[in-house]
Amino acid sequence: MEQNDFKELPLTELLNKRKTFKTSLAFFCGILIVMFIVCFLFTLSKGFSAFTLLPFVFFPMLIGFINNLQKIKKEIQIRNSSM
Repeated sequence: MEQNDFKELPLTELLNKRKTFKTSLAFFCGILIVMFIVCFLFTLSKGFSAFTLLPFVFFPMLIGFINNLQKIKKEIQIRNSSM
């Protein structure tokens, strides 16, 4: 992910980014849950393999999504409280 300085963005763009991040986060969580289930079932049937670790590789991306969404929400709160 690219580093964004959310303090430089206008409020309307921040609101659009928040909406985009929420949608992306929901989609990514859904895919990650499906991936955990499929990898768990695959491990039960075939045994341990590299595919077993695949959901854990993508988990840090989820944390990054959540952190960026929190930064955006915090910046929106700061701007709304100053108005």
